[in-house]
Amino acid sequence: MINRLTDYLPAEPAGAKRSSTGQFSLSSQNVRDWIEPVEQIIVKYPTACLASAFVIGATIAWWIKRK
Repeated sequence: MINRLTDYLPAEPAGAKRSSTGQFSLSSQNVRDWIEPVEQIIVKYPTACLASAFVIGATIAWWIKRK
């Protein structure tokens, strides 16, 4: 995979504001810290990730249809 999701992230997200009250603020670095390990797992085990995504999607579809 050549295109990484983190390559498309802006330096500072449009809605991100630094809060002096200590509330959670979403910065580009925080997002990268969460996305990069996930991308590495997908690169290392693409078939298992695709199968997991299919099973999760089918389970959610079944659950929605059941209601």
